[in-house]
Amino acid sequence: MDSLPGEIMVNILSRLPIKPLLRCKSVCKSFLNLTLDPYLIEAHLDRASSHDQNPSLILNTTVLNGTTHFRSQLYYTTLTPTQSNSPCEEVPFSPLNFGEFRIEGSCRGLLFLRHRTIDDFMFVVNPCTGKRIEIPKLVIPSCGVGRGIAFGFSPTGNEYKVVKVIDGSASYVFSLSEGVWREAVGGASSFKISENFESDECVCLNGVIHWSCYSPSNFIVCFDVGNELFGVIPYPAGIATQAAIFDVTKYGAKADGKSDISQALMSAWQGACASTTPSSIVLIPGGTYLLTAVNIVGPCRAPVGIQVQGTLLAPADPAQVKADAWITFEHIDQFTLSGNGILDGQGAIAWAHNDCGKNANCGPIPMNLRFNFVTNSVVRDITSKDSKNFHVNLLGCNNFSFQHFTISAPETSLNTDGIHIGRSTGVNITDTNIMTGDDCVSIGDGSQQINVERVTCGPGHGISIGSLGKFKDESPVVGVTVRNCTLTNTQNGVRVKSWPSSPAPGTASDMHFEDIIMNNVGNPVLIDQEYCPWNQCNLKNPSLVQISRASFKKIRGTTSTKLAVKLICSSSNPCQNVEVGDIDLTYTGKEGGAATSQCANIKPILSGNQNPATCADSAQSS
Repeated sequence: MDSLPGEIMVNILSRLPIKPLLRCKSVCKSFLNLTLDPYLIEAHLDRASSHDQNPSLILNTTVLNGTTHFRSQLYYTTLTPTQSNSPCEEVPFSPLNFGEFRIEGSCRGLLFLRHRTIDDFMFVVNPCTGKRIEIPKLVIPSCGVGRGIAFGFSPTGNEYKVVKVIDGSASYVFSLSEGVWREAVGGASSFKISENFESDECVCLNGVIHWSCYSPSNFIVCFDVGNELFGVIPYPAGIATQAAIFDVTKYGAKADGKSDISQALMSAWQGACASTTPSSIVLIPGGTYLLTAVNIVGPCRAPVGIQVQGTLLAPADPAQVKADAWITFEHIDQFTLSGNGILDGQGAIAWAHNDCGKNANCGPIPMNLRFNFVTNSVVRDITSKDSKNFHVNLLGCNNFSFQHFTISAPETSLNTDGIHIGRSTGVNITDTNIMTGDDCVSIGDGSQQINVERVTCGPGHGISIGSLGKFKDESPVVGVTVRNCTLTNTQNGVRVKSWPSSPAPGTASDMHFEDIIMNNVGNPVLIDQEYCPWNQCNLKNPSLVQISRASFKKIRGTTSTKLAVKLICSSSNPCQNVEVGDIDLTYTGKEGGAATSQCANIKPILSGNQNPATCADSAQSS
């Protein structure tokens, strides 16, 4: 074979399927060099994409991992006209744990991956060879918000690029050949990139990336990867009119604040859910509407949304809501709840009679929003106001995002957690403002890969993992990141809490709190495994929840309590691998003196500044 001309060898190897071609790397050094030849790579790509070749697919699926948890996995298959059920082979991703990433795009056999909870953690990966390039974090010089990210290839420049679109018409490009982020050479786009652009769903065709935008009008945003210029393509008139709008006023809803629109809303939903047109919208126009409890159920035949432009009023008397939630969404995929409207729970009467914290036999009090088993969905731009109970509860959801969401209730509103997450995976809460009477965000058992970023909290009780360990059969909490958040006038800061006297063992791991600003916050940094409100438990029996691989870093500001760092772990299950770094908290209360810390059953790993000195008698230095 060594006597054959190189161009003939390239021609032969370019005809091999990818797996046999990769095996050639192990034949000899000359074969290894051939497989790395850019000319062979280009020839193989050209032949693989030609019409006379059997197409190949890479499938991203979710598989059961053990008995209770799921993980993502890639599979590879080749479609042939004679084989209807082609076998699928698992694509190895060692040493990269693919289950922690989501596919944001693909181009010419390469995958663009982004971490499920850390948006700045990105890779371009060749799934066949396992080779990858990490994309460095983009430091945006302004306060703009990311509106979209994509991966594409320019055939004219033979270049792969990642493009990130920023609110306010800015865009940045990372060229794999250059290895650095820079502003797009084509300059700012000719139109202002609005909040309606917010989408990472795109496709790259013939060197141009295309994003589809639906609201307020239908159009396609284009980005030429070669010359780095933006453009806009309007939808054809026929297609634009097919993006069906189901206006509740056409179904009998009246904006008088007195007439119940539940029947009109359900009729509009049934029409939108049955529609095969992508992104059909149930529209609630401007005005004030009364809505009693509704249960909005899927599955639907295509992506669907509800856009609230007006104000929805719940019955003020909680007895008139014959359910545990005012508005419930269940078993829906690719759902969007949006608009600049308000969901007003009118909770004042309920707060006055809420004794559920002390009375185990209290009656059910409805929350504003409940999402049960809703997947690949988003809540954006809307406001939840004065809920009678929790504002939002998630159960069994997957790949669910809150963006530019507002929660508003007075500090005196009892048990009004902002967003409570339970047994859900891949939940992102970003650019959200929460003012309430309980936890701004509370994360219950079974929650995995939760990301809370650029959230303002206060008033309220802080951002909490738990409480855990109160019930039997609780599932582990794994992978929580809270960063770049600001807490103001809250009773607590960032905390992990579990009950003593746990009925069964539990675990909480991989929890990270970083870059947090505290403004007059009580208990800014807190692990409390003796959480026992209203003395409902026996402190003599320690918590059975094992806390491990946690970190508190870059937490700064002012504390309203002298005890600023409190790390009280279980005597039977001491905390493991807890890092505390760069803490700078100043006490501003009436007692005077400096902030203090308190620790038990923990040997934290310390780094950077420590104000106050943390666990001075038991800490490890790194």
